[in-house]
Amino acid sequence: MTEPLRQARAARLQAEVERAVAEARERLRTLAASRPDLAARAAGWLADLDAAARRACEARVRVALVGAVKSGKSTLANALVGRDLLPRGSGVLTAQVTEVVPADRAAVRITWRSRAEVNRAFGLHLEALGRPGDWDLWNPDHRRAARALLDGPPSPLREALGALVRGADAAADRVGSEPSTQDLGAHGDLWAWVARDEVAAFLSRVWVEVPAPDLPGGVVLADCPGVDAWNAAHGAAVDRALLDAHAVVYVISGRVGLREADLRFLEALQGYGLLGVTRFVLNADLSELGRPEHLRRVEESVVRHLRGLGVAGRPAVVSALLGLLDRQALTDPAVLPAGEARLREAWESSALTPILRDAFRSFRDELWDEVAARRDRLILARCRADLRRVVAEAGRALGAGTALGLGRGPWRADTADALLGWLSERIEAAAREAKVGISAGLRSGFGRRRAAHRRAWAGRVASLDPAAADYRDRVEAVLAATEPLRVNAVRNLALEARAALARAGEDLARQAAEALARAGLRPPPPPDRQALVREITATRRIPLFRGTVGPGRPGGVWQRLLPGGVVGGVARRAGVAVALDRAWAAYLDRVEAECLAPHVDEAAAQVYDALAEWVLGAISGRDASTSV
Repeated sequence: MTEPLRQARAARLQAEVERAVAEARERLRTLAASRPDLAARAAGWLADLDAAARRACEARVRVALVGAVKSGKSTLANALVGRDLLPRGSGVLTAQVTEVVPADRAAVRITWRSRAEVNRAFGLHLEALGRPGDWDLWNPDHRRAARALLDGPPSPLREALGALVRGADAAADRVGSEPSTQDLGAHGDLWAWVARDEVAAFLSRVWVEVPAPDLPGGVVLADCPGVDAWNAAHGAAVDRALLDAHAVVYVISGRVGLREADLRFLEALQGYGLLGVTRFVLNADLSELGRPEHLRRVEESVVRHLRGLGVAGRPAVVSALLGLLDRQALTDPAVLPAGEARLREAWESSALTPILRDAFRSFRDELWDEVAARRDRLILARCRADLRRVVAEAGRALGAGTALGLGRGPWRADTADALLGWLSERIEAAAREAKVGISAGLRSGFGRRRAAHRRAWAGRVASLDPAAADYRDRVEAVLAATEPLRVNAVRNLALEARAALARAGEDLARQAAEALARAGLRPPPPPDRQALVREITATRRIPLFRGTVGPGRPGGVWQRLLPGGVVGGVARRAGVAVALDRAWAAYLDRVEAECLAPHVDEAAAQVYDALAEWVLGAISGRDASTSV
């Protein structure tokens, strides 16, 4: 986007925010006019309106860069930022999500996990390998027990456990009772923090601020580990980044195209509902391409696979390294390594170079334009929601003690405060009822042994032979393939709760309108069910719960809970049954407590805000002839 267009968009957004604040201020003034005794408090509420608008305008849009190992994610991130910032090269160099934001000055900050968080991961790894108990990573005896388990067959789980064991001594002085943030200054060495598993395992966040004119303000670019990384903890880091992302860029190797690991992960993305906000990039390495026909064949193969997932259009075919080297050559040729300078010069003779160069620029501009539009929508939605809350709070206080003569309806209410209190109580009751429905739906669809969803997953696992050498891989494959069913079921429960709250809100609005009419007021039409659903949707994302019992890649919960060691088939099958039962119980508890119940509370608050705004508007807009 050109600078004039960026300024015009920013001006339009600012005008929309100012208009929303002006409307909210006018409502407050109208309400305050009826209560001179509370006029002093009005100044505080007016300040709250301005603060709410400022907070909303500080919202950041998160863009997650994901893809298989060595697909070029970090190189593409550097090219988008316009600086050779993140570790890149041979080997796995991204062991933790690295968040990059534009700033006036460079700074690197890392957040260390607390001792309890580290020990929780340590204990879960050991339990998954057949050693349940109360474990402490910094207990020498416990570390020796963990090292003994590392001698088994290589696995993603043992890799993650080994990283904790290897890094425990170095991290001991930095991991405390609470998470702590360390400021590394302008020259923090990212290679030392994100490229080594034994360090990254103890970090919960790597935050990088950098002067980057190519990176728009309000954007957080999250460079993620490979979705097929051997270390199971990398998958958990990718999960967290995706669930917080507003947009996703999926990077595909131009040399090999979509591999089995890519396809499995994209099927999971489809089930999570994230494909609609995902852009696909086919990253071409000019040093490995050979003939242009090879790239075209890979591109057509990618297009076919994406169409099979319901993704229209084609991936952007770019060269991340060419884009990065071009930017470096333009801004600071002196820092361009001699080998890469010669490489760029050699690429100039390729017929693909100008095509890939133009394609990268187009992709970058379109991506940032889309992200900027998404941020504008996010800011306006948050701003309006926060403004409504301030007005509703003020209205409750200003309305207290103002008799409305609402008659002797079922509420026997005679003040605005009483009416709003009645709405709050009824919506809280509706939220409790929605939670009961969610709990029943979880137990019906998930909890019983013969429930449809549970049977679909557990039945296919039970059909496998526990004595087979590749048993764990088969379990992983079966449950990764069926995980979208689980996620869709959780999402459907959230949608059902939304609909139930909207129905309850519509009914309450009708009753409130009748009460106001009996009081001699002529309220505007109350919000209907569709309007309330839109209010919820504007600021509340549908939860896409991907929780597991412990860290790991999607579908890995079963592999992590299976008993380890070489045991007989009967004992192993019994262990699988116990592990499945425990996994189900833990999963259901976490879905309800961490995902669906908070979502119901937030949606209920949104319904109340919408109804409270309508009630206060109806009261402030009554006829002058109405007696109070």
